[in-house]
Amino acid sequence: MRHAQTRLQTRIQPRAAATGAATAARAAAANRRRRAFTLVELVIVIAILGTLMVVLTGSLTDLFESSKEKAEGLKIQNLRTTLIRYNADVGNYPTSEEGLQALVTAPANSTGAVRWKGPYLTGEDAELRDSWGNPYKYARPGTRGGKPYDLWSLGPDGQDGTADDIGNWVKSAANTPK
Repeated sequence: MRHAQTRLQTRIQPRAAATGAATAARAAAANRRRRAFTLVELVIVIAILGTLMVVLTGSLTDLFESSKEKAEGLKIQNLRTTLIRYNADVGNYPTSEEGLQALVTAPANSTGAVRWKGPYLTGEDAELRDSWGNPYKYARPGTRGGKPYDLWSLGPDGQDGTADDIGNWVKSAANTPK
């Protein structure tokens, strides 16, 4: 009897071991399936991220343009200060014909050329271009805002006389040329 019992145990034990290993393998596979994402879940996450990118890109573009306009106002202020220095040295502001180039090179046919102590602008500032790559506009005498000269950028649209022009005057309907 003992011998029969031993034979029975040897038959049962390998099966139990095999069954235990299979159960463990199935449990591990089930755990992996539970931890992994399905294709539908991945598609949903990608769609949400894409939507967020579109929304944020639009907001960041608007913020960037607004920052450019504010920076352009500061550049106009810097040019105004430079024109004041020029006026203090030469005795008058550049004419419309001389333009802002008089801040970089001495005007040839001007009575103030002898007193010119420039260049008043150097490096990147001497390019005399706004944040959008357009040349600054300058006119003397000024016709907007009661200043001796008008100094402005064409703004983001690059068109003269539109509401987005940035200049040395206070914006109002009366100051925007038609």
